[in-house]
Amino acid sequence: MAWAGSGVLVTYVACLPGGFAMRFNEVITAAIVGGIAGFLTSLSTEAIKYYSKNRELDIELVKIGVSILRADPKETQTEGAREWAVDTINFFSPIKFSPEAKTELLKNQLRGFDYGYEPGYDCTFDNEGRPLGCRVR
Repeated sequence: MAWAGSGVLVTYVACLPGGFAMRFNEVITAAIVGGIAGFLTSLSTEAIKYYSKNRELDIELVKIGVSILRADPKETQTEGAREWAVDTINFFSPIKFSPEAKTELLKNQLRGFDYGYEPGYDCTFDNEGRPLGCRVR
């Protein structure tokens, strides 16, 4: 510190122990680290949103594939669509179709009821895929 001619105290940054320059660097460092952390947080949030939205679209494609396989395979215009449906379901499924299952899906209509899975029930079906009855396990 030094006195200027008119009685004004002049402070030199270098003279202060742990002074302004050091505190200024700490503030700048904290601001940079905080900014980077905020950026990474927003980036990861957007990545999760993107993945979730893509997964929703994948599920919709599988639903379309199942609805195509429920159509009558005797119609000639559905042959290519049936192949696409089997390939799409196979692509998005962690358990892949066997070659025999793929052939059956291409040649036969997918039948069954659409009530969803209900744990705790055993159901029996007729040859057309219609439920005959269910019983509690």
